[in-house]
Amino acid sequence: MRDIKLRFWDKENKSMVYQNKESLFPLSYYKIVCDCFTDFEFRLFKLKNNTMNFEEVESVKMQYTGLIDINGKEIYEGDILRHFKRHKDKLLKIEVSPSYGVYAQENYNTKILIGKSNTHLYFEVIGNIYENSELLEEKR
Repeated sequence: MRDIKLRFWDKENKSMVYQNKESLFPLSYYKIVCDCFTDFEFRLFKLKNNTMNFEEVESVKMQYTGLIDINGKEIYEGDILRHFKRHKDKLLKIEVSPSYGVYAQENYNTKILIGKSNTHLYFEVIGNIYENSELLEEKR
């Protein structure tokens, strides 16, 4: 069984928020909350005007894939990976789909399934689509 970990892209502050002990501590700036009364969806909240009130943040949720790259870094949805198997040097974007599983996508057409055997060991996380979108633009 893999760890369920999340990270969120805070659209307003343009920053990545990782689920960790600090984000769950009662006095932190961000809180990750599971709405278990309606849709069991995780949402990101932040402190409102230095009060103890929280407001929901417009954000994008990304899930940890359960895989690590060649350097031991966790691979999340939205990560940009360098694929260097067999002397190829390609940049790929990580996607997670119920029908495909965890896969890397190149140029929005070629899907490379990762997570089977040790294929993820040929990948290196070099950024993500929110903080480093220029990496994908260079390859188009």
